[in-house]
Amino acid sequence: MNPTRTEIIEILFKSKRTIFLILLFNISASAVSIAQPLLFKDLFDSILLGKQIGKAALYIVLLMLIPIVFAALNGVTSYYNNELGNHLSKNLRLRLFSQLLQTRPRNVDRIGRGEVINRITSQVGVLCEIYVVDTIMSVVSNGILLIATLWIMLSMSVELTLVAMISYPVFMYGFKRFRNKTERLDKHYYDILEKGISYLNDLFNNLKAVHMSNGHQAEKKRWSNWNDEAWKVSKQSRVFHHMIINLVADTVISLITGIIYGYSLYLILNGQISPGTLLAFIVILPRLESDRE
Repeated sequence: MNPTRTEIIEILFKSKRTIFLILLFNISASAVSIAQPLLFKDLFDSILLGKQIGKAALYIVLLMLIPIVFAALNGVTSYYNNELGNHLSKNLRLRLFSQLLQTRPRNVDRIGRGEVINRITSQVGVLCEIYVVDTIMSVVSNGILLIATLWIMLSMSVELTLVAMISYPVFMYGFKRFRNKTERLDKHYYDILEKGISYLNDLFNNLKAVHMSNGHQAEKKRWSNWNDEAWKVSKQSRVFHHMIINLVADTVISLITGIIYGYSLYLILNGQISPGTLLAFIVILPRLESDRE
């Protein structure tokens, strides 16, 4: 196994308390999050129908508090994530520095002093604080929330959950394939910018020759052609980003919403789910895609 990976795992084993707290607050945030759709369901299916005004007021207060509590728990989780990242990077830097002191100067020179400094400072920070903590722990956090969300959806309606699980990934996959075109347009635009920079560098290097050969008109034409090309691609990219992509995104969301709501109404009319269940799904569904990502 890679020595750095071994040392990171060893440090993580010594940080069990911090990892436990991160998981605890993640699970607590997930529990608070799934309470919201359940409260909506109970509020509209039972409490309002029974005209229980006092209990309804309590539920409304709880529904107002849930986002605040959820944000607070996420804030505490982020704090402990940061603590874990700093602890990892600090210990790994100390260990690497101890190894550096025992390394022969010619080995350091072979790697390069600048590269050694970059690895022990910047790269260690990126590895520990961004990759290990931000990336991996966010996957853990989203995974816990996704499992909790799917569990509560299945407990309310298996059929509606399956419809949501099929329609969301299928339509979103198609949208992401379509959105890849923007990356190609952006790459083309940046290539043209690089082409313009290269042209200007060549022009400045050969400016004396341009003056001597009276090539001003030819250079003006080349520069004008480059500007026309850059303007054309920039316009295409902007139109695609701000008009077509938004239109397609709204269309995809509308299709998903229409399928799920239409099937929900079918289930309600057949007495298989309640209106409160539909409302709970309306609350849950926007989270489903964000949790999956």
